[in-house]
Amino acid sequence: MKTSRRGLTLVELMVVIAIIGVLITMVATTAASAMRSARAKRRDAMAKVLREGLTTYYARHGRWPAPLESVAEQGSDKTFADTEADEVFRLVVKGSSGSAPNPCIDPHALFVAPERTAGTYEGKGYGVSFDEAVMKNPPPRRRRLGLGEMAFGFQDPSNGKFRRYAIRYVSESDYVRVGWMYRDRHGNKKFTDTREVR
Repeated sequence: MKTSRRGLTLVELMVVIAIIGVLITMVATTAASAMRSARAKRRDAMAKVLREGLTTYYARHGRWPAPLESVAEQGSDKTFADTEADEVFRLVVKGSSGSAPNPCIDPHALFVAPERTAGTYEGKGYGVSFDEAVMKNPPPRRRRLGLGEMAFGFQDPSNGKFRRYAIRYVSESDYVRVGWMYRDRHGNKKFTDTREVR
């Protein structure tokens, strides 16, 4: 009498599970890499929007927003981080929101978080788009943010948490750079606007 074999042996089952595990790992790694890359591109694009908004403000008014202008008059270089940078960004956005003629910046491209939960430049919580922050009927468990409560930043490419932008004023060329703060390997705070921080 011949018996028919049905099903998989233990070895065959383990091989199938191993192959599925390898495939899942490959897909997850590729997806995470694509997400990091997309966040980095969005961070760079928003920094460019903010920098162009600042230079447009300067071109229209003949001066920088008040906190930057006082540093420019002194002829010194300065980095504005956390709430200092947010105050400068608010002045640029304030003249560009609502029905303002000839806005300096399109605030709809920005990413914000409530200032009370934004933390320092290293990030604590998660942010939302500018449009979500100012919508008239926010979703449950979220409230509408006023411009004075907003911190301006981006999603950290590595973990998705909110990080604030910073501004570097360079007096020699009367120019601003928009970037972010990080800690180097010795624990010192540094400003950068490059893609890779080592």
